Amino acid sequence: MMRTKNPFNKLLLAFVFSWLSLSNISAQEIDQNDASLISPETDINYSRLRRRLAQKEWLKANETTTLLMLESADRSKQGWMSRQEMAQLP
Repeated sequence: MMRTKNPFNKLLLAFVFSWLSLSNISAQEIDQNDASLISPETDINYSRLRRRLAQKEWLKANETTTLLMLESADRSKQGWMSRQEMAQLP
């Protein structure tokens, strides 16, 4: 198991592993599995990100990741978060 303290490394690893797992998934398969993409910890739905990655929309996926991170930290209105808040993301 790889451990990292840097929140940016965590995000990068999550993005890479998500991309690898989605590279051969069709849009129809994604729609069928959307319910499984709701985080039990935060109740955030990650299906938008999965769709963007499956469609190889990298810039939109990056923007969606940012929005989801802000939502997870309850910082959507502010539009930013500190390093400390990033480190505390679930």
